Amino acid sequence: MVKTISDIALSRLVSLIDIISPSMQEREMISYLRNDWCPVAPEGQMTVDAIGNMEFAVRRSDAYPTLALVAHADTICIQITQKAGTGKFRFRSVGCSPHMLLGQKVVIVNEAGEKFNGVIGFDATSQYGQPKGLVFEDLWIDVPDYGHCQSIEIGDLVVLKPGYMTGGESIIATALDDRLGLFILGEVLRWYAHDDVPVNLTCVATAQEEVGLRGSLAFDFSHTPDAVIVLDVDYATDIPTPHEDQMGRLCLGQGPGVLRKADNSPLLRNFIKSVASIHDIPLQTSLGRFVYGGTDCSSLQATRNDYGFPTANITLPVRYMHSPIETASLTDVAHAIELVKRLTAHMPTVSGFTLKS
Repeated sequence: MVKTISDIALSRLVSLIDIISPSMQEREMISYLRNDWCPVAPEGQMTVDAIGNMEFAVRRSDAYPTLALVAHADTICIQITQKAGTGKFRFRSVGCSPHMLLGQKVVIVNEAGEKFNGVIGFDATSQYGQPKGLVFEDLWIDVPDYGHCQSIEIGDLVVLKPGYMTGGESIIATALDDRLGLFILGEVLRWYAHDDVPVNLTCVATAQEEVGLRGSLAFDFSHTPDAVIVLDVDYATDIPTPHEDQMGRLCLGQGPGVLRKADNSPLLRNFIKSVASIHDIPLQTSLGRFVYGGTDCSSLQATRNDYGFPTANITLPVRYMHSPIETASLTDVAHAIELVKRLTAHMPTVSGFTLKS
């Protein structure tokens, strides 16, 4: 089965990429999702909790199983720590590395939501403190529009300037982590709204994933799900330094991945694999970077009731994670959408994923 996404769907993905949503300040993305999801399924109930997680729950019947789909709304960023002269600012990292930032265009967003363009400046005559290599102290933010610098304060957040390009079946963009997960979630919701599948669907956009999964740690479902699937990205290993000995093999163009690690239920994972097999959807098995953690699965796995609920990741292989040139396969994205649709449709046939006594 070879799938692709339509031009209209691609435009929706680009709209997500364009949104400024740094970790700890995701309100613009949450507002966008509210305006996007509510008209699709008017019967859904929308809530936003104190930390900024958004839950959109569609309840068709208490007799139906409930599937929860989760993706995170934030992106990596940097945070201004000090004014360093006219239009110059020092910063600290929120998930970024110095070599990735060198010479990049950025957007500063202050607490009022105002945005300012800047670049990551550096000393072109320096050898970056050799032998220590490039460090954050070698870099600063340079804002050309000096007249508005008084509106920029210590603590303001800064993201890579949004951008994308496509070529063949690939998309290269900022913030594919986790715009791809949000996109898949939205496309499944559009299908679900026009299908009479006997399943209750809960869609969740979490905050602060990039700062220790803090959003999902604070989140509690309004209706206990029977299964939770976290839609996120994972490190592709089809690069010249693949690290397959640590993470297994995960390649662009060979389908989405399903993780085999401690915070992924083997029963739910086997259900995902069986549905993929039935419908001839390509699916890769990966190990992830660590044996547990790194995605919202880790914190959502922690029980909110006597028995908890099973969690699993469906991941999109992405090259050059946490950089301005994150690269993914649109075919993989299309297959992931199809897989989650099929999983939703098969949910009523499953008696349970937990080993309750």
